[in-house]
Amino acid sequence: MGLFSCSTDSQSTKQLNVEGSFGEPSLPEQEIFEIKANDETLYAGTDNNLYLKSEKESAWQPLGLPAGKVRTFVVLSEQELLASVNFNNGDSSTIARTNDGGKSWNPFRNGYGGNLQVIPFSMDAEKKNPAVLFARSSPFMYVARSINGGANWENLIGTWNNPNLGAGIFVKIDSNNPQNVWAGGANAFFQPSLFKSENGGDDWKGLTVLKNTEATIHDLLINPNSSDQAIIGLGGILKTTDNGESWEAAFNEAAIYTLTHSARDPEVVYGSGVNALRQLFFIASNDFGDSWQTVEFEGGPTQIQVNDMISVMQNGKEVLYFGTNKGLYSFTFEN
Repeated sequence: MGLFSCSTDSQSTKQLNVEGSFGEPSLPEQEIFEIKANDETLYAGTDNNLYLKSEKESAWQPLGLPAGKVRTFVVLSEQELLASVNFNNGDSSTIARTNDGGKSWNPFRNGYGGNLQVIPFSMDAEKKNPAVLFARSSPFMYVARSINGGANWENLIGTWNNPNLGAGIFVKIDSNNPQNVWAGGANAFFQPSLFKSENGGDDWKGLTVLKNTEATIHDLLINPNSSDQAIIGLGGILKTTDNGESWEAAFNEAAIYTLTHSARDPEVVYGSGVNALRQLFFIASNDFGDSWQTVEFEGGPTQIQVNDMISVMQNGKEVLYFGTNKGLYSFTFEN
């Protein structure tokens, strides 16, 4: 277990209880790109394979794919998953699908990318109707949609063969209202890029985040009580309270690459990424970004970058999992 230190970055009327401990890493020497949960099972996309671990097991198990980089994936059900894979045994890549829980996989690109050999960099599925998928690729600014679980794809911004250059980092469906879909990254001039659709992807509006500034938007989190409010992670955190029309600085002490809600209390949000000391850390807020507390892993690994983070409940306690460039770490809250 690891020691930690806590600091408060701005005033809050109610401080969070962030007592807890960091755990020993798992999947060491692997870079973890994405972590997701489905009931009592955790999944991790890494630079070597797609892994899973049930709550009853202590070890992570590879999910049967040939070795390759899994940058993003979606869990449609316990048996059906889609994974975006760059295989290690050559320069081939595809979208792979399993409908037997990972025992077998088959190519499932189905026209994604048109004639260009690109695969998703980010995918998200509707919670109540997971057959509706959205995907983004990099270095192109696609926003693609499938309404049948990936059997067909439609590019919603531009065309497959005439893409806008840029970094398509994420796509997020609003759990409050699945008609709201956000897509972010950076444009060809390395400036923040953010689009929003309010009709399920049929129409899109470009939003201005920062003018004349080089930055990439790495993640976005929507207020569970109000779709008008969202925060984005880039060289800090910006917050909007008017559907993205305007943004204000909410945190500037570290670069934030990932944001997530607390599994115990969805009004509590967490962020992580890269801080000045390149050590493992997370920040926590109970007022949707107006104030933050920082928790750092004292004496922990250095040169750490957190790519993704998820909060789950295990054995009655909240656990944060961090997907980093040096394996998977965890933080268990005491209360």
